[in-house]
Amino acid sequence: MAYGHALNEGRALFPSDREFGEWVHCNNLLQWNGQDIDRNERSAAMWAAANADQLAEARSACNARTLRGLHKQWKVIEAEREAERWKAEKAERRKEAEARAKAADEEAVKRRAEEEEARKEAAEAADEAEVAAALARAAEAAKAADAAEADATIAKQASEPDRQEPLADPFGYAKLTEEALLDTANGLRADLEDERSRRKKADAEVKALKSKVADLTANDTGKTIARLTKTIEHKGSELFRESEKLAAEKRKNFALNKRVEELQQMGIAL
Repeated sequence: MAYGHALNEGRALFPSDREFGEWVHCNNLLQWNGQDIDRNERSAAMWAAANADQLAEARSACNARTLRGLHKQWKVIEAEREAERWKAEKAERRKEAEARAKAADEEAVKRRAEEEEARKEAAEAADEAEVAAALARAAEAAKAADAAEADATIAKQASEPDRQEPLADPFGYAKLTEEALLDTANGLRADLEDERSRRKKADAEVKALKSKVADLTANDTGKTIARLTKTIEHKGSELFRESEKLAAEKRKNFALNKRVEELQQMGIAL
């Protein structure tokens, strides 16, 4: 313990590994009581001298008689606690994901019902302006339903209890180098931003078309209304395709983030 305290004092004076090593050598601290002390034993002595509570806990958990053995036991205790903490965090995240998936499913069902009701109103409407307005509502409801279904898919993937990356690695992230992984992450994020930009543009176009439909009167020509109605339906289809692309990008980002998280847990800085 006295040896460990002496080393801790030297470490406080020389934070640099090189300078600390020179200090240990110059002060003849590579030996203790005539015996050579290797690096692991020095680390154990320094740990024991600075962490009396951890030392006591390690002693109560095993029959080791050396500081090196006790230090090893403490590392085991730390690893077990970290594993339990990680397990609890995973369970909490899974619980949150399940709640998100449930809410998204309910939202999707609600929006699909609204879409069906709007399309029914469009089929029964006699006035062409009413038809166009109902179709616009249907397109808006379909867009919201698509987004909710995409969110539900992602949340359900995150809530799977035995889902592990990269054991199930559909995108091959496990085989990438750190540099390639970062390049892929940047590329996926750029693609996701592009999809969001296109989705935002499509939303703006649908909003503008809805505004035009709202301004139509009973005296407007049927051709103009029919043309705008077809345009709205076309934009609704575009929104559906963009929603599918956005959902795919979200799934890729989810898988990538899981891989990055695992690499960081393995001590690989990204």
